[in-house]
Amino acid sequence: MDEPADSARLRHLEGLATLASGLAHDFNNVLAAIRGTASLGRKRTGEGESAHALFADIERLVDNASRITSSLLQHARDDEYCIEEVDVDAFVAECSRDFGRGREGMPEVHHGPFEKLALVDRTKLHQVMLNLLHNANDATGDPEQISVRTHKRGKMVVVEVCDTGPGMDGDTVAQLFKPFFTTKPRGTGLGMVMSRAIVLALGGTMSVESVPNEGTVVSMHLPGVSPIRS
Repeated sequence: MDEPADSARLRHLEGLATLASGLAHDFNNVLAAIRGTASLGRKRTGEGESAHALFADIERLVDNASRITSSLLQHARDDEYCIEEVDVDAFVAECSRDFGRGREGMPEVHHGPFEKLALVDRTKLHQVMLNLLHNANDATGDPEQISVRTHKRGKMVVVEVCDTGPGMDGDTVAQLFKPFFTTKPRGTGLGMVMSRAIVLALGGTMSVESVPNEGTVVSMHLPGVSPIRS
């Protein structure tokens, strides 16, 4: 008798989870070696030297990556998110700098008026931002053809990652959040799925607008908080 489709799919997913767990463990070992080297470099350079700041940035980015790999196999429950008040404009500028390191050119950042504070998990949202910037860069091949805009819409804080790439038709956009769907030759088809899952778990929404031959805009609406004025 043939195995039921649901049972076969469950076994397949269990196998993927076991494989992902092993990969995450091995990847964390590599990250630990990178962090150790960066930490040593930071200690051997003075605070006024440019290399000192670069080593500190490497340590911070490795810590972010380590937290991401540690959470890959966890279910997206509220208690697994470290929610804090984040200055979105400063956060977006930081993500843009992180993405631009080692590249020629950086995304252009446009901050709308007013202070924009959001209640989010900084590490997980950093993961989402870098994924969206990488996607935009894959579409354009030029970081300077990417822009990030922030503004407020009611009680929500909106972050838009825009590119001037080839864009997508409606059928392609409709499939972007389906697991394993990808437009990249070596893509996994999980980046957008995981990104939207994180944004939804934060109490926000994610949407995509694209026009063939004009470009794409990915929008995140994040729960905002009004600053307290004395």
